[in-house]
Amino acid sequence: MAEAARATTAAPIFFEPAMLKSSGATFVDGAVRANNPIQLVVDEAERIWPNRPFGCVVSIGTGWKNIKPIATSKPRLHEVLKTLTEIAMDANTKAREFANTKLGAQLQRNEKYFRFFVSQGLENINLADWEKLPWMETMTIPYLSDNALSIIACGKNLVHPSSLCKCASRSVYQSSLRID
Repeated sequence: MAEAARATTAAPIFFEPAMLKSSGATFVDGAVRANNPIQLVVDEAERIWPNRPFGCVVSIGTGWKNIKPIATSKPRLHEVLKTLTEIAMDANTKAREFANTKLGAQLQRNEKYFRFFVSQGLENINLADWEKLPWMETMTIPYLSDNALSIIACGKNLVHPSSLCKCASRSVYQSSLRID
């Protein structure tokens, strides 16, 4: 789990690529391509373990991004490009899309899919803002308190998944993180 978590932090410029001891695979961030690879992870788990139900799927976000609309009169090219980049990197849209699929809705109903992210207060913090850690903590603690029941339910699912669990976290660990 520690190697999988480290692989998800392999954002170029900020952190070195992560090499897993178990496989020797090297991982780097693929933010624009798959900032939230939830559907890719699910597809891979279904390919590796066909016809096996999921025990638990966990998606952890980094906050809600406020995307500014493109100006309606005389938009500037750099503003359009910035907005398009933000849209492409919007991980919450991918999470909502997955949650609205048949499988996503079923997993939510059965408390097998969890999406955690602080919904406000972190939207203007980027990777270079390490000095804002106290602010991030201030915004995260109430979120954890407000979502304690979901966090406990998620933990129970991770500790005691069904015996037919697809083990999606293992799928992420083995290869899907290569594109996250």
